[in-house]
Amino acid sequence: MATFQGLSDADKLHDLEILNRALFFEHRGVWTYRFAAEKLSSSEVGKTVAKLGSQNRTDHEKHQNLLGDAIRDLGGTPVKRSENMTFPLS
Repeated sequence: MATFQGLSDADKLHDLEILNRALFFEHRGVWTYRFAAEKLSSSEVGKTVAKLGSQNRTDHEKHQNLLGDAIRDLGGTPVKRSENMTFPLS
């Protein structure tokens, strides 16, 4: 993991803001893939799309972990995912 020594407090706050915003959207990505998976049919096409969606969701989950680690390394607190998301996302 990268080190953040030598950054000014202003730079750390700026980076934390950007990283937390990215984490916010990763949370939405994971939620969206889960939401969509529940709506797909059990046809061959539905199963294929579900498999691809599952792989994409896993990528977003990895990004969540990496972003959370970077935020903590900077001394920040990762933004929590909302349990109350609805579709369409707003």
